[in-house]
Amino acid sequence: MPMRYDVAVMAVFVVISLLDVPEAREPLESKIKAMYPNDHFVMAPGRWLVAGDGIAKEVSDGLGITAGVFGHAVVFAISGYFGWATPPIWEWIALKSIPVKRA
Repeated sequence: MPMRYDVAVMAVFVVISLLDVPEAREPLESKIKAMYPNDHFVMAPGRWLVAGDGIAKEVSDGLGITAGVFGHAVVFAISGYFGWATPPIWEWIALKSIPVKRA
């Protein structure tokens, strides 16, 4: 019998720290790097893209944002995108939005 695959696309999220002091953002950045070691992209200081399963609240919960562990920050799920940015940002989003087979 042939193996069945589910096709899934990782969701892409924007995580934005609302803290102005770089040192105050470092714990959140460390948590993002730990939780998404191969699935994060730094757009600017305090602004990251992350790719993973789930919804924005689950990302926020996992990063400790919901509980206020890392100060003020927000998570947005991306359902579409457009704008003017450097090519690596667009390439990263496109790469993380490619459907993948899961057994």
